[in-house]
Amino acid sequence: MFSLDTYSSKAQVLEAVKALGFTGGELANIGLALDFVVGNHFTKAGGSRVEEGVPQVLVLISAGPSSDEIRDGVVALKQASVFSFGLGAQAASRAELQHIATDDNLVFTAPEFRSFGDLQEQLLPYIVGVAQRHIVLQPPTIVTQVIEVNKRDIVFLLDGSSKLGRPTSMLSETSLPRSSRGLEIGQDLIQVTVAQYADTVRPEFYFNSYPSKRDAIAAVRRMKPL
Repeated sequence: MFSLDTYSSKAQVLEAVKALGFTGGELANIGLALDFVVGNHFTKAGGSRVEEGVPQVLVLISAGPSSDEIRDGVVALKQASVFSFGLGAQAASRAELQHIATDDNLVFTAPEFRSFGDLQEQLLPYIVGVAQRHIVLQPPTIVTQVIEVNKRDIVFLLDGSSKLGRPTSMLSETSLPRSSRGLEIGQDLIQVTVAQYADTVRPEFYFNSYPSKRDAIAAVRRMKPL
């Protein structure tokens, strides 16, 4: 209906929303809709400020169960790091809304579609409380905080060409092991993978190749220039 950057004031947004008419039709393809907003709205072209680190939030309002499969759309939301809420009328599938929402506590239901306005007092504190990294759900008080995240997936992508000026094996013996020294590497902690590139790309190992830091460092030391 409009993009994130179409209107510059609240008054303009409200005027545009009040002018909306229902699309109509017998089907309600939520899966298709999720794919669409990820590809068209949560992007720079769609007015999103995701590249500036601004939290991305989706509020899905549903009057009934989806007519299509939602799995791919949900995966797309998660990959785009979109914080999702689900609002549903009584006929909506709560299970679907829970699958789409970031947390079960972010699903709200009303007896009928026209009653959604009554949910605003429940919903707005959560929307205001969305933080980029973490949200603590303790209604009615919403506490946001930045926490240290122990799980990370880190890719070391190495220049394996002659432009490096020294053998890749030399680099692997110094920089990479030193970089990983302070990392808590493990399957439930930080996962590390290494690839080299020149005219082609060669993966040295994958995230799940080695269960311990010692094994990963040993694999790095065995690397040869691409």
